Parts: sequence; C-alpha cells; structure tokens
Amino acid sequence: WRRPRRIFVCAHADLFHPAVPDEWIDRVFAVMALAYRNGHTFQLLTKRPDRMLRYLQQRTQEIEQDIARST
Repeated sequence: WRRPRRIFVCAHADLFHPAVPDEWIDRVFAVMALAYRNGHTFQLLTKRPDRMLRYLQQRTQEIEQDIARST
C-alpha cells in the first residue's frame, strides 16, 4: 500500500486460539512491527484475552531480560 492503513489482523480467525503456536504469533508481531514503521496501525480482536495477556507478559519479560543482559 502506498498510504498508511489500519489493518485488522486475522479478521476471520483468532490469533490467540490454542491451536496457534507462539512462534506463529511471533512472526505476525514481527511483520506488524516492520509495517508500523511505514505508518500502518493494527487492530487485534480475540475471544481469548487471557492467552493474549500471558503471551504479551511473557514476551515483555524476555525482552527485559535481553536488555538487562546486554547492558
């Protein structure tokens, strides 16, 4: 796209369904991070907010640990 867009991620699926592995979610978030630099924004809708929260908390901890190790 030439202009920034709002993108509805997994509009017909649930990114945080138990059958979706964390590694796949990691890849989706990586693509979102790259596209965000071009002005795109993303919307996530899930029926599993508990899994989403656990996933984000776990990844945040991992990032904080990586930062602490690198300093």
